[in-house]
Amino acid sequence: MAAPRLPLRHPCGRPRIHAWVTDEEDVREALRIVEKREPFIGRAADAISGGDPFEPGLLDILDALTTVYSRRRLEPGAVGPVLRLFARHGCLDKKMAEALLTVDPHALDHIYGPDHATRIDHDLDLPAGTAAQVIRHLGGRLKHNDGLHTLVKRVDAQLPVAALPDITDDGIHTPGARAIVATLITTGRIKASVPEATAYVTMVRAWWTPRPPRN
Repeated sequence: MAAPRLPLRHPCGRPRIHAWVTDEEDVREALRIVEKREPFIGRAADAISGGDPFEPGLLDILDALTTVYSRRRLEPGAVGPVLRLFARHGCLDKKMAEALLTVDPHALDHIYGPDHATRIDHDLDLPAGTAAQVIRHLGGRLKHNDGLHTLVKRVDAQLPVAALPDITDDGIHTPGARAIVATLITTGRIKASVPEATAYVTMVRAWWTPRPPRN
């Protein structure tokens, strides 16, 4: 019977810890990015902090996206919050939209609110679709009313679908989510045309590249 292995002890000091963790320079660089060590300041790494504890975190996004683009079983409690997050940002692709409707048949209600147009038709005994026409018309006239635009999206009864699942907002999720999407593109999991895929991966790499130190 083999003797039990003693727990590993890591050395003190960041450079020595990095060497202890791995001999892969890419992984060591990732550690420096997360630690926000020089020169990884003032770029994408700065956004990896804070956040809403009730929103999905970076590991949740990684787990959900790799699940959607693999053959793993979709767990509603795991992938649902992440897919709704992407939907609210308007950046689901077709595969993610299908996955969201699979795990959450009422996704439209959860993202845009209830179907007020159908309820108005019923309450006022109007022909079906009348309230939807009025809401769409108002949405075209009042272009800067965000609440009304949300109603229009609910009336259209379609999830927002983009060519690539790219969160473009300057938010807490953006740096990590973009890195995950770029990785899934390079591994062939997320399908895109060669020009789209190349442009996206190039953009993400440039975004994560540290700026030269200031003199």
